[in-house]
Amino acid sequence: MAGPDSAVVLQFESSYDYLYQQLLNRLQRFVRLDAQPNSIMAAFGLLGPVATQEITGERHGSTSWTDSPSSRRWVAKRMFEVAQMLDVNDELAIVLNLQMGYVNNAVASMERLADKLIIDAVTGTAQAGTFGTDTATFDATAPVADGTGGNQIAVGSAGLTIDKMRQAREVFDAREVGLDGMAMGMREFVWVMSPKNHQDLLEQTEATSTDYLGVIIVNGQEQANRMPLVQGRIPYYMGFDLIISNQLNTTSSNRINLAWHKQAMGFARWGGQRRIWLGELPEHHLGKGILVQEHMGAVRIQDKGVLAIVCDET
Repeated sequence: MAGPDSAVVLQFESSYDYLYQQLLNRLQRFVRLDAQPNSIMAAFGLLGPVATQEITGERHGSTSWTDSPSSRRWVAKRMFEVAQMLDVNDELAIVLNLQMGYVNNAVASMERLADKLIIDAVTGTAQAGTFGTDTATFDATAPVADGTGGNQIAVGSAGLTIDKMRQAREVFDAREVGLDGMAMGMREFVWVMSPKNHQDLLEQTEATSTDYLGVIIVNGQEQANRMPLVQGRIPYYMGFDLIISNQLNTTSSNRINLAWHKQAMGFARWGGQRRIWLGELPEHHLGKGILVQEHMGAVRIQDKGVLAIVCDET
């Protein structure tokens, strides 16, 4: 005769945790966003500086008209998806809503991909011109203090150093990148680094001492902060929000850090949101299909507003 234990349902999981992974996007708040409902390309328009002319000569003379120089950068629509199948027997054996667990796992994959698209676009070849038929390659030569030159700070047989950050700040300032925003207390610059590069900073007194980090900017206002490393992070330094990423590219044993101004990078998402579909699959014994799709892409909009900083990680 069956005892009371025969009525017990075996429950293998009562909660659902994910293996350690990046779950959220970290970089989209540092780019120019564009939601495209219907198109195959997204355009980011640019206007160059125009000169002011002094009015001279006779009264009621002719006006000297001039055009503002304009240009465009383009990003092509790319389609991505995560397709997963959940057997009906899985749901019967486990008292847990596996569907949402699978969906959230797929969404996390999309968020990581969005960051990776932005990272690759910083140094990638950009589509340019009136119709996107021209190309603009990344200039990997060294920048000069006066703002001329290229966009890559050399490794110099060193990891991430304060000197490299100073050099980047000097180049951006000489190029008039974000100077007006900084004067108003806006935080529009980001520096993307690896965990090893962040450790490099932690080993440098200027980056950790409260003698240097005693004041932070919050909503354009200075606030005292005497515990800058209470979470083991340097969140903001030399005008840059510091973001740690494990998706940065490498060359040999060197890690390529990236720094840019918000208006220098563009990210487009077609339709304005991702598509999530859940349904039964008759051809697979009514197993559940979970499909997450998104159309998105990234592009470097302004060459002068980005820098690649090569750091030795040996």
